[in-house]
Amino acid sequence: STLKAVLVSHSLRAGFRVEMAEIIDIAVRGGVAQALAALGEKIDYRQVEINLSLPADAVSFHNVKLPFRDEKKIRQTIAFELETMLPRGMDEYLLDYNIISQFQHSNQHSEILAAVVPRAVVQERLALFGENPPEISVIGIAALAVASLLAARQALTGSCLILDVGAGQTVAVFLRQDKILQVRRYDFGGAMLRA
Repeated sequence: STLKAVLVSHSLRAGFRVEMAEIIDIAVRGGVAQALAALGEKIDYRQVEINLSLPADAVSFHNVKLPFRDEKKIRQTIAFELETMLPRGMDEYLLDYNIISQFQHSNQHSEILAAVVPRAVVQERLALFGENPPEISVIGIAALAVASLLAARQALTGSCLILDVGAGQTVAVFLRQDKILQVRRYDFGGAMLRA
């Protein structure tokens, strides 16, 4: 229902600094493209590095177990493993994954959380910028950006649940120590909680 944008600057001396934060109502502007155009009046997309955050309902999450620990073998194999879980071939998807845990005793294996998004979803988002879309440096997913940052900083101990309550949906990120175990989307949000 809204376009959210945060402009952050970084310098060695000052660290990270929020320069601007905007929330634009998509319905009021007449659509996502118009909301992006309104934001483009305040900032030149060509002058900044763009990180795109996709809604969780555009992404499917899969827990995968592979019988080895080698990172190269995981990278080469995971797409084939996921292909059996998807309605179309892997060439129509973008894939990323995190290794949740690895075991090395007699039963060597890796447990992995994979995120899969149709390429068309990303292409549709880029098309909203017009004929010359900006280069996207990172594609994130809903509340995973915050969860990943907290996990990377090892700010969490034990088991943790991060809830991102939006207007119409809620995203839950389940973590244990510094590992994201699962992501789930629920069809309720703040608008329903107020009713």
